[in-house]
Amino acid sequence: MRLQNCAHNDYDAVTGIINQNHGGSGGKHGFHHENSSNKKTESQRASNMIEPLVDPLDAELFNDNEGEFVAVVRAESIVNAPTNVETFGQPYVQDPNLPFTTAEEARDEWTQARMRRHTRRSFHPDEELNLPGKDSITCTTIPVDWRPDSFDNLVEKHWNVLQKDLISVLNVGYREGLPTTKSITDLRDHVKTCINYRRSTQLNEKLRGFLNEYVPSIFTVLLDPSGDLITTARDNWLIFKDKISILYEVFLDLNGHVGSAVALRPVWPMAIQCVRVLLEDNFNVFESVADGVIQEINNERNGIQIDGDRVHKIIEMFVMLQAYETIFEPRFFAATQKFYEQESQTMFADTDVPKYLRHAEKRIREETLYYSSYLDLKSKGPNLRIVHKCLVTNHTAQIVEKGCKLLFNGADGAEADLSLMYQLFKDSEGGFDHLKEAFVAHVKQIGEARMNATGQEKTLVADLLETKAKLDRLVVQCFEKNPMFLEAQKDAFAYFINLKKDKPAELIAKFMDLKMKNVNKTLPEAELDQLMDQVIMLFRFISGKDVFEAFYKRDLSKRLLLGRCASVDAEKSMLDKLRAECGPGFTSKLECMFKDMEISKELCAGFKEHLKDTLPVKQRITADFSISVLTTSSWPVTDGIAEVSIPKQLCKLQTKFAKYYIDMNKGRRLAWHHDLASAILVGKFSKGKKELDVSLYQALVLLMFNDKNQFTFEEIQTATQIEQSELVRTLIALISVKNPILIREKAENARFIPTEVLKFNDKYHSKSYKVKIAQVQMKETLQEKEHEQTEYEIQQDRQFVIDAGIVRLMKEHRRITHQQLVHDLMDSLRFTSTVADIKKRIENLIEREYLKRCDDDNQSYDYVA
Repeated sequence: MRLQNCAHNDYDAVTGIINQNHGGSGGKHGFHHENSSNKKTESQRASNMIEPLVDPLDAELFNDNEGEFVAVVRAESIVNAPTNVETFGQPYVQDPNLPFTTAEEARDEWTQARMRRHTRRSFHPDEELNLPGKDSITCTTIPVDWRPDSFDNLVEKHWNVLQKDLISVLNVGYREGLPTTKSITDLRDHVKTCINYRRSTQLNEKLRGFLNEYVPSIFTVLLDPSGDLITTARDNWLIFKDKISILYEVFLDLNGHVGSAVALRPVWPMAIQCVRVLLEDNFNVFESVADGVIQEINNERNGIQIDGDRVHKIIEMFVMLQAYETIFEPRFFAATQKFYEQESQTMFADTDVPKYLRHAEKRIREETLYYSSYLDLKSKGPNLRIVHKCLVTNHTAQIVEKGCKLLFNGADGAEADLSLMYQLFKDSEGGFDHLKEAFVAHVKQIGEARMNATGQEKTLVADLLETKAKLDRLVVQCFEKNPMFLEAQKDAFAYFINLKKDKPAELIAKFMDLKMKNVNKTLPEAELDQLMDQVIMLFRFISGKDVFEAFYKRDLSKRLLLGRCASVDAEKSMLDKLRAECGPGFTSKLECMFKDMEISKELCAGFKEHLKDTLPVKQRITADFSISVLTTSSWPVTDGIAEVSIPKQLCKLQTKFAKYYIDMNKGRRLAWHHDLASAILVGKFSKGKKELDVSLYQALVLLMFNDKNQFTFEEIQTATQIEQSELVRTLIALISVKNPILIREKAENARFIPTEVLKFNDKYHSKSYKVKIAQVQMKETLQEKEHEQTEYEIQQDRQFVIDAGIVRLMKEHRRITHQQLVHDLMDSLRFTSTVADIKKRIENLIEREYLKRCDDDNQSYDYVA
């Protein structure tokens, strides 16, 4: 008997040769091994060879070429197939004792053996199994009489049965006659029979031809519609899906689940291919369907309610027919662009920018919702880009020009609208550039208005801080801290804050002086630290940082010497912030001032101990005193202050301290600055004693009234030797208050005259025991003089810095061109300088022989060592 290939699906073929002329007792029902010691010849052995098997249990029915038998190989424990007859020891022989079997019983027995085999392998993957013995393998045969009467006509016979019900499935208008579950099961049995007898290919060809013939009939109404085209297309598609779904169940075994060959196509792809052929032949119909769906979508965009499920089914049809990208999508994108281009032009012309932005955002959100309802997700990105381009990108410049000024000026809801504009501009090419330009222009505009406002110097710094806070909030809340806008804000702020050159630096220093004085002791420490951070932020923008340093140093000196610091810790914290911003060189003199004050305390304490040890008890000074020794190079003190006549006790004390200090510090010289001194006097009035906190000049005047109750202006000036302008300022502080200490005899006079009499006011009273007598700031004298002095010092310092920078660059390059020298120098300066100023310093250094012009090039300089 010859065993033919009877494998199906992806199972490996089983072939072999078994000699029918075998010896031993015969039987027509089976074969088994028979022990024999007879040796076979090589030719006999070759005729009995069984070709190598991958898996004999994957074989099912064997169709004998000679038309005698259909056989099933059965094994109880076989895993590895034998490679030839010799493995078994003896050839197969018939065994009459084997049980009689039918084809159905043999197939079931084979299935159970196969399942046992796979179960064993799954639990014992690494187990090495021995080859089966001679009694382990049997071959059951089935008589020819039990084969189908007409095996070759098997498919035709079963297809005739199937076709009757399949026609009812595919006929249009026969949905109520669809087969029941029972009939589907019966139909599947016919399919299984064809598959079991290896007729899958023939059955598949029958099915393909049937689908090609009957599927187009489902869409007959669509191809010649008399009513609503969209509804007809939807209904035809649903009918098609329902009927093909039933066919799918009927031919389930053929559709790649059980028994179908790998190369065969399943039911759904074949049915879809039939519709695609129909589509190619009737392309204009499907184009009309696509246009109808797009019109439905446009209706919904216009606020007309539509049947979303109907649109969804049509979109599904295009996707499954693989016509979505070729037919529907290009038309849909073109319609979307046309719709929103028209709408954007009309809407932008008729509404303001905030309303237009909210409308654009609403439209984009609606377009996104369409994809969750019925559109295919693959079109989401391209379609949203088209919508965004039509509504936003194409109008970016106009939106900024028309609405940014209004939004930046703080209209109602402006921050929300600006934030929405920023979000919409994210996906617009060049959108941020337009918005940034408008933002910079806005910052410069409000900054210039602040800087050029008349009479606003006193509040300028506070206004700048408020403006910066608003802009920071705008960048954070509306622009998401985008570095592009942060940098633009810095550049614009630096531009307008330096419009008045060095004035902002001076005003910032004065602002800090006011905040750091002890009049602000009630200011919480955390709030003061936050204020200092804000001032440092403004300080970064100013170009004249040396101007700030000069004015801040002068104000700090007064606070330290007059004891007006609200908090020494706060003062040092401010220095730390300045040092972190500009480096230690910027704050070295300021730090030296604090160091001098600490050394002075130690020095004064040592001097008091010295007086205690050297003076008799009766000559010791009972009044408390303190002396501050300042380093001239670090403090903004003025040389050449006029001497004043001080009381004898203070004069002796001053002389002793000078000797004490010189003895300790050989080679040093002391210059006394009485204009910076202060004193505390106890005044006895008719209504009680008062403790008066006054300047030294005020103290010298008041002490004169211990001798008599009235003096002329000339007598006071002669006795105290105070400069006339300073004396006037001192007297005004004592007579101009509501309850003065001194009374002016001729108060109607605008100016003091030498013979004018000033009397002591014995009736002076105050609610407080300690009274602070403030000094009067004379606009035309002291303030202008100090300001001029500070300006002079700034200019001198700048000249020194420029000179040092030029010499440093000349040492580095040895020879350098004029243009490069000016460029490198201006980059290194921390203040703004003009080319003319630099040229003057270069000429000055040439005169002082630090550098010279090159002999061969007048535009270059050589360093003179």
